[in-house]
Amino acid sequence: MESMSTLPEEFSLLRSHLGEITDQRYSRGRVHPLDGVLALTILALMCGQRSLSAIYRFGDTHPVLLGVLGLRRSPSVATLSRLLRMVSVSEVREALLRFVMELSELRGKRVEVASVDGKTLRGVWEDVEQLKTLHIFSCEGLFALDQMKIDSHPEEPRAALMWVKRVSSR
Repeated sequence: MESMSTLPEEFSLLRSHLGEITDQRYSRGRVHPLDGVLALTILALMCGQRSLSAIYRFGDTHPVLLGVLGLRRSPSVATLSRLLRMVSVSEVREALLRFVMELSELRGKRVEVASVDGKTLRGVWEDVEQLKTLHIFSCEGLFALDQMKIDSHPEEPRAALMWVKRVSSR
């Protein structure tokens, strides 16, 4: 387990990458910084909190975490719902990928090999079909690099190749 002294550096790095995401809200009346809300949501999801109310409770029961993320209080369920609907999923994916790549390099585990695993998500339906995703992760750094929706399992190699081209063109 990482020592507590490294946690603020990681939170700071996460927030800096999430801070690059476009905030579509008007500046007047903003209570919660978008990067803090997104970081709280990501951390809560990583800890198994699967609903907006669970994310709210996670923040409410971890006040020290809220301070590190720049939040005065845990955002309400309504605020979480409204903010998360406004955020571009592709911008979040890109920010998280940049965060993971930079974090892995800081830890001396440069990502050189990515593994790919296609999954059909049980209980997750989109229209009339179960959702299929392609997970891309680094074996060296034990990091998830990305996750993307695919239409069918035969599409996995093409989707993986498109991901590699997108990341290598940076």
